[in-house]
Amino acid sequence: MLESPATGWTLQFPSAIETMFRIYVHYIIVRRTKTWNIMAIAAGWIAYILADWIIFPGKQHLFRHICSLIPLAAILTSFGLSFHRSWKTLRYPAQFVYFSISYLLNILIGYDIGYTNASELRELKCIVIVNALCAVSMSYMSTPTHYFYISCLALSFSLIQFIMSLVFGYFDTPNTYVSFGLLLIGVNITGIFFKYSYELHLRRAFVHYRILYHNQDELSEARARSDAVLNMVLPTKIVASLRSLDDSDANTLKDNINSLFAEVHGVTILFADIAGFTEFSGTVTAGTLVGILNELFSHFDSIASELQLEKIKTIGDSIHVAGGVPEQLETHGEIAMFAKRVCVMAVQMIKIFNEVCTEKKMTVKLRVGIHTGSVVGGVMGLWKFKYDIWSQDVDIASLMEQTGKPGLPHVSQATYDFIKDDSAFAIEPSDPVEAFGATIQTYSIAHLDMDRVDISQPSETGSWQAPSRLASKRPSSATVKPTKAKRSDAMERFDRELNRYLCVFKRRSEEEQYREHYMRTSLGSFRTSMIIVIVVHIILVGARQYSSFSVSTAIVEATITIGIISMAIMFHFVEKRQRRLTEAYVDKTGEKISAAAQQPSWPKWIPNGFAVVMFAAVCISAAVQISILNFMTSHIFTGCQIVLASLHQTFFGIKTLYIRIWMSVAMFIYALTFMWNRWESWSTSSDSDAMFSLLVQGGSIFSFTVVSFSMSWFTDVIARMNFFMERENELACHEMETTQFAAERLIMNILPASVIQRLAESEQIQIADDREDLAVVFTSITNFKTSTSNRDWLWILNDVICEFDILASHFGVEKIKTIGTKYMAICEPSADEPDDAPVRTCLFALALLDVIQGINLRLGQDFKLKIGINAGPAVTGLIGTKTFAAQTRIVCCDSEWLTFVLKFAFDVWGDTVNVSSRMESTGKENCIQVTQAVVDRCSSVLEFKERGSVFVKGKGDMTTFWLVGQRETDDTANVATQLE
Repeated sequence: MLESPATGWTLQFPSAIETMFRIYVHYIIVRRTKTWNIMAIAAGWIAYILADWIIFPGKQHLFRHICSLIPLAAILTSFGLSFHRSWKTLRYPAQFVYFSISYLLNILIGYDIGYTNASELRELKCIVIVNALCAVSMSYMSTPTHYFYISCLALSFSLIQFIMSLVFGYFDTPNTYVSFGLLLIGVNITGIFFKYSYELHLRRAFVHYRILYHNQDELSEARARSDAVLNMVLPTKIVASLRSLDDSDANTLKDNINSLFAEVHGVTILFADIAGFTEFSGTVTAGTLVGILNELFSHFDSIASELQLEKIKTIGDSIHVAGGVPEQLETHGEIAMFAKRVCVMAVQMIKIFNEVCTEKKMTVKLRVGIHTGSVVGGVMGLWKFKYDIWSQDVDIASLMEQTGKPGLPHVSQATYDFIKDDSAFAIEPSDPVEAFGATIQTYSIAHLDMDRVDISQPSETGSWQAPSRLASKRPSSATVKPTKAKRSDAMERFDRELNRYLCVFKRRSEEEQYREHYMRTSLGSFRTSMIIVIVVHIILVGARQYSSFSVSTAIVEATITIGIISMAIMFHFVEKRQRRLTEAYVDKTGEKISAAAQQPSWPKWIPNGFAVVMFAAVCISAAVQISILNFMTSHIFTGCQIVLASLHQTFFGIKTLYIRIWMSVAMFIYALTFMWNRWESWSTSSDSDAMFSLLVQGGSIFSFTVVSFSMSWFTDVIARMNFFMERENELACHEMETTQFAAERLIMNILPASVIQRLAESEQIQIADDREDLAVVFTSITNFKTSTSNRDWLWILNDVICEFDILASHFGVEKIKTIGTKYMAICEPSADEPDDAPVRTCLFALALLDVIQGINLRLGQDFKLKIGINAGPAVTGLIGTKTFAAQTRIVCCDSEWLTFVLKFAFDVWGDTVNVSSRMESTGKENCIQVTQAVVDRCSSVLEFKERGSVFVKGKGDMTTFWLVGQRETDDTANVATQLE
């Protein structure tokens, strides 16, 4: 998880993150509003310059007129620079310079038309006050400059203005100086609090957005990692289907898996097997054996990936590949294309195999058989998922491999029909093969011209393009990056879900969640806002009363002040009481919180209600002064209204629409009263100064109300953006955890837990272990209709395999794979009983016979099992980890993801495995055949009957035994107790 950058009281990020924050503000806020914002400021300056030049045309004002062009030039320059790439970081210092120039011009205006002519231009006194207060408020509200710097600038400007008013004796009475000073204090308190709160929320929104984007990256990478690993084992379509399966119980999972079986036609199937591998495996160590297989299968996998073929599985030293699965090919041309690709793979496999044999000085050969037909594909069982295909055509392809000549791909008539017209293939007839009561003509591929073979594939545009030519060595993987969520995704969702006119979420439930979140997290900020409102209100009352004292208005304002202070105190005690009630639900350990404690136990409208009533009271307090508005007090009262308009923005995060309405109504009523009062004064005197004063004050009140209204609206947007981003972070984290859990669950269902742990803890280039003691069991259903492609029969087979999986889990037996109707599993010794592996395997085999009888009764079938068991040393390993680890290191170096071309698989090799397989194949139906090694270790708890001498391929004659059942001994009871 990305840590939130620390800011401290200065709200300043470290340099690099601060630059990112400025860019964020530019793209999220500034870029959307830069045109109208800059043009509005420019229009205001133009209007002021024209009015100034028209009303004061004399040469004595020429210097001021020229200086007034500087801010306009600055804002127009900023508009031009806003289209430059560097503007997103230069905007901060540029706007700071702009406001500095504006402050200097305001000082010049005050000096030129106010202070130096205070006695002659009495009607223009209001201009200095209004300009000063508007300039300070606007700088706090509209500039993105850091609050500390803009606060220093605004305080300095306010101090200079106040000192100049004293030096030039601007006001007639000392009380007015006090009122002016109080207004400057009030507007700065309001501005600093607003600027700090606004920047705090804006930076929080940036932090949440940054974390969200980082989480989206992690989520995308987690998906890419899990998909890459899962796609090494299963086809992409099957992975997507398995992710959505409900595995809450075995029956539900079994039914869902049944739904994944799909019949596919025009599939070309390849089987390859190493002739003489059994004898060779006994001459090398486990590490050498797995290393050779790993190298070979990595090459084979890369060829399959390059040709877009699907590796189905590895069976010891053999490999099973198919072209045209898991989805149905649409045209005859596509079927022919994949048939050619499978044949190309066969030729390349033999070529690479011979090169490796020459390098390793091995004398083994590779047999390859190919056939084209129909299959049913899907996954089988409850655990150790593996995509597989079943049908009579699969068995024919296996027969093509068994009857072929080592070193020459052996193809059936069905495959030959798809490749015979391609002159790149040099094909020779081979001996016919009998299969399923029919004679199949076969052929051998003697030579392939890779430069002439047509194995083109359809492109995304519908045209045909050729894949890269295969070399004798493993090709490098194509580089791809994981799909990342767009940076604007979250903001686009926020824009869609927010009603920007009312500044509320469109969905009522989401708005309720926001209010609940505010109640939990922002009541402290709300209390601070109430304190600021009370303090500034008292300052405004003082400013008004010092300027024009009235006993009646003083009593009314004092009463209102006492009322809002009482409201704040009441809110404090109510909130404190509710906090104590909430804490009472927490257990002493602090680990468990009641559901009632997590929700606010008081109405969510209370913050809005308190804020609206409080601000309404402040507005009413200001309105009582309208009755005494006159020439002597208008400038102070206008200043009070400007501060009041700024004050309504202090309630950050609540639904301020109601407060904005109050503010607009109050400003509108004051503006009407002020304009009427001043209009009467101007109409009687026709003084140009009075007219100019009227225009400036009226325009200032109107424009400042609009700006203040829009900034209040925008603070609502920022507050809800904070909440939205925080919620999106929680959802992203939850989705990431869910994705990782689903991937881990599938991986745990495919590989043994010990192997997964070793893959996670180290970057092993291969996993291969010599197991000194391992029990291996093979089981097959001898009379199952393996030749059928009817899905109903596969559903029955899946039912049987699922029962076997449940039984294996009960006895602590590790399922390795299913091969058609065969079921292979191993058993390792437990830590407590190092010699119990053969016993548990034999008990598992006996239980299989009982389970198949129950299945027969339930399904009305007559399935029969042949079971073979052997015990001894073996090699376990993960084929493909060498390529996997190498690509992982490339990922770490380049910070990119690569397409994983490998399909790795956990398997078991060795003489023990081969003999166990022969025990099954040479056994009898509903019997369990075991070797002498099993009898020697289990005879004390199990009963055996000698069968006699049996010929075993690769071993010669062997004495084997039948497992009859359990002996009634204490040891048997102990094993049963352990299983329970």
